[in-house]
Amino acid sequence: MRKRPWLFGMTCVLASSWLAGCAGVLLAGGAAAGVGTFAYINGELQSSEKATMDQLWAATLQAAQGMQLRIVREEKDALNARLHAKGVENKDIFIKLKSLAMNETEIRIRINVFGDEAMSRRILAEIRKRLY
Repeated sequence: MRKRPWLFGMTCVLASSWLAGCAGVLLAGGAAAGVGTFAYINGELQSSEKATMDQLWAATLQAAQGMQLRIVREEKDALNARLHAKGVENKDIFIKLKSLAMNETEIRIRINVFGDEAMSRRILAEIRKRLY
């Protein structure tokens, strides 16, 4: 009898991705695609942008102003930045930036506690419009 270890391995991979839901598949797809992709996981939009922390922070502030968001709190240092703003219907908008490398910065956007994917995507699009 001939053994097929790759068949068992493939079955395990498929079963684990099915049990974990599509979040694991989204993360793997985003990591494989590289910078500039995004994933919406557990109410939070996550993206990695090919820009410095300062460039992405400036684009974030410009986008917030352009969308007429009311900034409640902002803080920034060399490696991290946070923005808390209020949007339509007084929704809380949280934007976090984290420097990953000299020219790569992670951005995370969450609307309220449970998230709003459509609004998060609009905010990311506005930031990217001012970045690129």
